[in-house]
Amino acid sequence: MPVNLPNNIVDGNAGNAAPLMENFNELKNFVNTLETTINDGTALPDGSVTTAKLDDGAVTAIKLASDAVTTAKMLDANVTRAKLAAGAVGAVNYTTKTGNYTVTTSDDVILCSGAAFTLTLFASSGNTGRVLTIKKTDSSLTNIITVSGDGGFSTTLNTIGETIVIVCDGTTWQVLDRKTDTGWVDAGTMTVTATTTNPNKATSPDIDKVTWRRVGGSAEIIWRYKQSSTVGASAGSGDYLYALPTGMTVDTTLFPSSSAGPTSESDIYATQVGTASLGIDSGEDGMGGAYLYDSSKVRARTSNAFSTYGSWGSGFFAFTVANNVGWTIRATVPISGWNN
Repeated sequence: MPVNLPNNIVDGNAGNAAPLMENFNELKNFVNTLETTINDGTALPDGSVTTAKLDDGAVTAIKLASDAVTTAKMLDANVTRAKLAAGAVGAVNYTTKTGNYTVTTSDDVILCSGAAFTLTLFASSGNTGRVLTIKKTDSSLTNIITVSGDGGFSTTLNTIGETIVIVCDGTTWQVLDRKTDTGWVDAGTMTVTATTTNPNKATSPDIDKVTWRRVGGSAEIIWRYKQSSTVGASAGSGDYLYALPTGMTVDTTLFPSSSAGPTSESDIYATQVGTASLGIDSGEDGMGGAYLYDSSKVRARTSNAFSTYGSWGSGFFAFTVANNVGWTIRATVPISGWNN
């Protein structure tokens, strides 16, 4: 709506015939009308304020009074989705890859799954400050994603949900952030072998499960077993060995292993990586530890009702020992190739 200056206020002069108070009231009404038209938007039609019309010095700290923009003046309803034109805030570009891919400067987020493959980053030169987010979205431990770039940059994503945020410094790439931890993952039934002859589990165990979760560069693994019948079970011979989930290899430069026999207890006890416990309904139980046998297997060693210690196997808590037996092994081990 147009706003007209009162007739008796022209060029800064009050009308000669009107009293001073009348002039003041006219001016006050004019200001109120102007404020109303600005607030309801009619005084600023679309296109009246453009980038071209705002030169570098058009808005300065001096020209903005200290209370020109306040929390009270920025009501929730003043900035709405409808008032943000499409494209006012640019969306990130994301892509999903299942095989080898050369990253482009148009990429922002890359989701990887379905296979083991390599992402090759674009050239560092001329791209200082570019940021990329890369995430592994499948649960396979063998589908390792390798990310490589200039300056010898190389890293891997190994577990579900692992995410890295990297930035280009003009020469190579720097990792700004890495998410590694997972929730508990079901790895299925356990694989049990032995140092001499492999045993057989009962045909229909009540519980036969391996679960794991990632904590930084390590895996926390739990083996659980319970049987109500020994049908189908065989003892095998030697110490029982419990396999880590497929795709995990312990970094034995950090945690040593030992395949020493039962007479070399000093070697065995130097390799403890967790705990083991066992119970039989007849009243016998055992408490002890989990020990790293090699880079992919652990063994359990506990006491029995006679306070004798031994490794679980054909001669000590074999699968054929009793109908109602249950046990748990828990171990935490550093995994080769997993970054903190």
